[in-house]
Amino acid sequence: MESLNENSKNGKKVKIKKVFKETYALLKVGGGNKKKEKNVTKPNLKAYLEVGLEKLSGTSTKHNKQKITIKENMQQINNSCLEEQQPTINLLPKFNKVPQINHNNVGTNETLEQVQEMHQFINRLQGILEQDIEGSFSPTNTNNLLFVHNYLLQLELSRDNTMQEACTASQDIINILRSYFIRLDKFSNYFTNYLWNLSKILMPLAKNGQASTVISSIAKIIEIEEAADERAINQNQLDSKKSFRVIKSYRINFFYQLDNSIINLFNEKFKNHGNSLLQLLDNLDFVFDDLILVKDEIDPVFPSNYNILTFYVLAYHRNVYKCIESILQNDPDTETILRLIGWVRHYYTFMEKNLYFYEDLMEPNLLNGKEQSLIDDYLDLVRSKFLEWKTNLIESDIKEFTQRQNSPEFDSDNFAKLPGAPILISMVRQQIDVAMKSASYKLVTDVVNECCIMMSEIQQTWINLLESELQRYLNNQEECADEIIIYIVALANDQLGYTDFIGGLLNQFTSSLPEEHIKNINNLFNNLTNGFFNVATNSINTILDIIFNDLKSPFKELHTAKWYKVDTMEVIVLTLKDYTDECNLHLKSYNFYKLMINMLKRFVIAYLESMRNKAVTFRMPHCIDKMRKDIHSISQFFGQYIGAQELTSRLDAINKLHDFLGTSKESVHLGYYSIRKSYGDVPRKYLKYILSKRNDFDPITMMKINKILKDKAAEAGEYNGEKTVFSEIVIKDLEKQKPELMKDVQEAFHNMQNIRSRSLRKGKKKNYLSTINNIFHNRNK
Repeated sequence: MESLNENSKNGKKVKIKKVFKETYALLKVGGGNKKKEKNVTKPNLKAYLEVGLEKLSGTSTKHNKQKITIKENMQQINNSCLEEQQPTINLLPKFNKVPQINHNNVGTNETLEQVQEMHQFINRLQGILEQDIEGSFSPTNTNNLLFVHNYLLQLELSRDNTMQEACTASQDIINILRSYFIRLDKFSNYFTNYLWNLSKILMPLAKNGQASTVISSIAKIIEIEEAADERAINQNQLDSKKSFRVIKSYRINFFYQLDNSIINLFNEKFKNHGNSLLQLLDNLDFVFDDLILVKDEIDPVFPSNYNILTFYVLAYHRNVYKCIESILQNDPDTETILRLIGWVRHYYTFMEKNLYFYEDLMEPNLLNGKEQSLIDDYLDLVRSKFLEWKTNLIESDIKEFTQRQNSPEFDSDNFAKLPGAPILISMVRQQIDVAMKSASYKLVTDVVNECCIMMSEIQQTWINLLESELQRYLNNQEECADEIIIYIVALANDQLGYTDFIGGLLNQFTSSLPEEHIKNINNLFNNLTNGFFNVATNSINTILDIIFNDLKSPFKELHTAKWYKVDTMEVIVLTLKDYTDECNLHLKSYNFYKLMINMLKRFVIAYLESMRNKAVTFRMPHCIDKMRKDIHSISQFFGQYIGAQELTSRLDAINKLHDFLGTSKESVHLGYYSIRKSYGDVPRKYLKYILSKRNDFDPITMMKINKILKDKAAEAGEYNGEKTVFSEIVIKDLEKQKPELMKDVQEAFHNMQNIRSRSLRKGKKKNYLSTINNIFHNRNK
């Protein structure tokens, strides 16, 4: 039985030798084929490999010496076994193998030579790999990963085949075989570790331009190893002869390495900038460049089913989420919150536009659905701040505006201004700039709305203040007169500054916001701008109210008995000039021109109203010449500031009224037609009244003229056209004067009847109408 066992073991040793011979032959053949392949695909590797082999020649000599030593040791063991007594061997049954080893000494030596040559070849491959490791980031580095891996794969295949053939041998023989392949196993682990180290630096490799070499080789190696794993698994499932290949799961391990490298990258960022939330947020911008690099350089070299880009996007997203959460948990201030909202908006927009990953596909949500809550909290803070700032600002400006202890400030152009305007503009600008950083269009619109609400409230405050200050001035001019005009000028100037500021904001938004949000903001700004112009208009009107309040007396004197004696219009012109000079120095040009236009309009209205004053008497024809001289004087004054065409157009109503006033009783219908054609809304009662003030028209004539005016007005019909200056004159007191006028006419007729009766009794022939006219004219005088 022992003889049979020994024969069986000897047979297995012969089999091991045979397996190694076959493996060695396969290695040589495979090496030759790979060499040809290498010469075709990578000509530059040949010289590189030769240099590596030269460097390893010393190692080969060392291994030859070791082989000789092994042979000598084995010879000593053999001689020792021959010299020892058999009883000693029987005591150690395991030494019974020695004669067989000695008997097969020649075969053992041949096997050892093959193992030594395999080790030498592995050393050469490792030398090539080590040179690659030293120059991983060198632009001239020749990537030998595929070359080395191809040989390594053959060696591992030979090993697996050898172990497959020896699977029925004793454990001792299998252990011996395994010891032969320890060097190969170590090199395989060395190669795998190097591969994973490269996998951890895919991003630096891609940035260094090595996507098509190193990264492409990594992808190919993983693909080859995955295919080998799949074949081994299929063989194990379908074949009774199990594969000896160790399943490597390169693809799983590769993604594991990628994930760890990404985690380490973000941990490093957090370590360097975690103490400053804004710096941490700013330093997350590398995400965008990295993912574009993955999309353009790394993803294309891997098989599509690897979904490299998707893996990177989701891995980066998970780590970005951790950073965002760490910021939120550290009680960020409002600026950081808005910056954070802006960064997140930009992040999702970038993912969608550049990588085609939508927000709802990336979990978890970066702000955990708290974005609107953060926006609402910020808006509440903005409202409270605006209320505080508005209250303090308005109180300060109102105090200065009402007390007027000193002159207002003046800019470099000598334009008056209030101190609160620049502060308000700065506050609004600050809030909008911060909101813009959020990149949330809705938030920007909401903040703009809050700014508009606050500024609209300030506008209304100024309008109310103008009204109250005007009334205070009218009630006590001596106490309130100081500096009031210049302060109102400053207020009007500020409104133009606000409109310029709003215009600049709108231009900024037009270039940076979507059209739908621009439409909303444009509506808000239009209303706000109209509000500023309204305050400016109210300011100008208040100045005019003050001016024309001072001119009440001169306008009451126009066309009265005093007017015929003195140059009342000169007083009016000098008063207007005095106020105009002050405003011209400190009022911005737009407001000043508007002031002059409105001043001319107010003058025309005041002049037209002055013609129906109770004490007016039009002494024909002298009064027409004096009126035209007055209008010439006022034209010279306004002509300094208003164009001739505009001035003529504005004064046309007065000139046409003068023409109508000077018409004869026979042509009054033509005069009415002429003025009604240009000014359809001219009141008939107004025209009748001023004609009644002529000293050459008696009541009977006026009755006839009134009938003519009524008939022509009925023929013309109701006027529905655009309103003219005549729609703005006050005519309600004409009705109050009508009973008095009728009383005069009735009294005249009563006197006429008495005179007629007396004349008939006395037999005197008199002109009754002449007597009546004398009575009427004496009354007017």
